[in-house]
This record gives sequence, structure tokens and C-alpha cells, in this order.
Amino acid sequence: MEWLGSVPSSWRRARFKEVFREREERSIAGEETLLSVSAYTGVTPRSEILDDGDHLSRAESLEGYKVCYPNDLVMNIMLAWNRGLGMSPLHGICSPAYSVFQVVDGSSSRYLHYLLRSDEYIRYFKAFSAGVIDSRLRLYPDAFGALTTYLPSPREQAQIAAFLDRETAKIDALVAEQEQLISLLKEKRQAVICQAVTKGLDPSVPMKDSGVEWLGRFLRIGRLCASSSSPLTSRLDHLDLR
Repeated sequence: MEWLGSVPSSWRRARFKEVFREREERSIAGEETLLSVSAYTGVTPRSEILDDGDHLSRAESLEGYKVCYPNDLVMNIMLAWNRGLGMSPLHGICSPAYSVFQVVDGSSSRYLHYLLRSDEYIRYFKAFSAGVIDSRLRLYPDAFGALTTYLPSPREQAQIAAFLDRETAKIDALVAEQEQLISLLKEKRQAVICQAVTKGLDPSVPMKDSGVEWLGRFLRIGRLCASSSSPLTSRLDHLDLR
């Protein structure tokens, strides 16, 4: 596997069909939790990622949908090349167009989740997906099963997964803090602009009522702008600044 480079000598080589077995169980009543898989969230209840106005499903009934169990692999075969797969933490059902696999070799579900969604393996899946253009690519179960991986022992898998859980949680927390900071900085930016264009730069300048309720108090010397020929004057003329 030239694309993977060197791996620890103790790790075993295996085909995915030795790690997984496809699950073909179908829902009888369609009453289980409907799950979805995405590049961003992995496998989650579809109800948690619906936008306003979206429907849980366009199907009249969920009977016949594929059943998955905790620690199963759920794969959208049309988007496996775009990280549209993940290990399910839940019991539920998913689209009949998805593939569901159960782990049969004792491997760690958390480790496999990180492995299969890593950049290296996503590129691997894309290379072996059938189709001419990205929107038509499909990673069929047989093709997936024939692909090769290297796996550490179950104990080492658990250690790696625990390490990644801790480290990614720290990174996610930092990202959340930075996103909050960015949001506050954007608010600050708008506040600075608003203050400058409506109140000026000199806080000691006397203010007067602008006569416009949403604008509040305005620079007393603002009326002097009326003598200017700038485009702003036509806007100021509509404000009774006298």
C-alpha cells in the first residue's frame, strides 16, 4: 500500500471484508430512530440536523429501511469518497440506499471510526469508487470489502481511540472558543463602524437629537455637511438636522 507508507511491523494486514460483514436486516414497522450520515456529524439522528421546513423523510413509510446497531458502520455509498460514512453510536434505521456493516473481528468501533474518516482513507475510497465524475461516484460493498487496511491489536486500537477522543475534544473546545471570539470581534467591528459614521471621532463634540428615532443623537455640526457636494449630502438633506 504505497499511499499509506510505513506502518508498525506488529500491525496486521486485512481486507475490509475480514473486518466487516454487511448487515441486511430490514425494519418491519419503520418505527426506529431514523439516522443520517454526513461528512460533518458522522451518524446522527436525522431529526437533529433538519433545517426549518425540512421533512424527516420524503418516504410515506420507513418500513423496509435498513436496521443498524451501535458500533455498526453506516455508509452512504454515493458519498463515501466525501466522508459520508461513520460508526453508529445508536440503534436505528437508515436509507435503503445506504450500506450497513457489523464489525466481526473484534476491532474497536471508535478506532475504526477515526480510521475510515481519515483523509488518507477517504482518498483511498475515492480512488476505488465507480463512476466518471464526483457526483456519480459509488463505493459498492464488494469494492469496499476488497480494499486493504493495516490494524493494530484491539488493545492498541482502544488506546489510540482514547487518545484521539481526548485530543480532538481539546481541539474542538479551542475551535469553539475561537469561533466565539470571531463572533465578538465581528460585533466589535460593526460597533466601531457605527460609532464612527454616526457619532464621529471626537467624543467631546456636542450632540443633538437627529430627529430620526433609530439614529438617536447626532453631531451638532453635522448640518455643515449640507454645504458639501459629496454623495452624503443628499442623504443628509433628508434628515432634518436643523
